[in-house]
Amino acid sequence: MTDRVRLDGDSVRLALPDDATAPGIARRSVRATLTRWQLPKLVDACVLAASELVTNARLHGRPPVGLLLRRTVGGVRLEVNDGDPHLSARPVEEGSPDVAESGRGLDIVGAVSDDTWCERIPGDGKTVVASWRTRPRTP
Repeated sequence: MTDRVRLDGDSVRLALPDDATAPGIARRSVRATLTRWQLPKLVDACVLAASELVTNARLHGRPPVGLLLRRTVGGVRLEVNDGDPHLSARPVEEGSPDVAESGRGLDIVGAVSDDTWCERIPGDGKTVVASWRTRPRTP
């Protein structure tokens, strides 16, 4: 284990490098952690969300970029933080040549998670959160 990864029984925290390897590191770590937690039904969705959020943080945010994956009572929570306090990336305009490949990351995360939101951290950037329930809500 490197100094970039901290594990305990219910969470993994990554300090991601400021380069193109960050999304791959995030994907591998999320996959391994959910496998260890025996949550195979969440692997694909969480890996996709981690990849999208880390890519967004690298492209539109500011270092440092970090990831926290936590097992909670009744669910899993994925957080990606970066040093830029702005809550969303520059939108891609319809008709732009970039529209087919850019601008849909948060929509994808919203589609594969049960809930997603963004929190400003005063003086320290923002955190984008995606969460999944592992058991049904009680009425």
